[in-house]
Amino acid sequence: GLAVARLTAYFGLAAVYAVVGSDSAAEELDRAGIPYEFAESVPLIMNRSGDGRCPIENLAASGGTPEDTYRVLVRFLFGKEDVVHSGVAKGIQL
Repeated sequence: GLAVARLTAYFGLAAVYAVVGSDSAAEELDRAGIPYEFAESVPLIMNRSGDGRCPIENLAASGGTPEDTYRVLVRFLFGKEDVVHSGVAKGIQL
């Protein structure tokens, strides 16, 4: 979804190949000029119970840029603000 698309742009990956991709992910990847292929395209990535949007997608939507999204997700997942670009900080492997 959008979170993966923004992280792909942030880390400078060349392309995305996914089983499922959202419309917002496709828009973000198009904007970033990153080629992608989804086996299935969906309007949005749903939460586990299927009654709302995935919480990670909600967090990604709150960050305006790929870097903002990276920082929001790291803060949410690890409670850290100072995770370095390499993905390793204070013993945490991303």
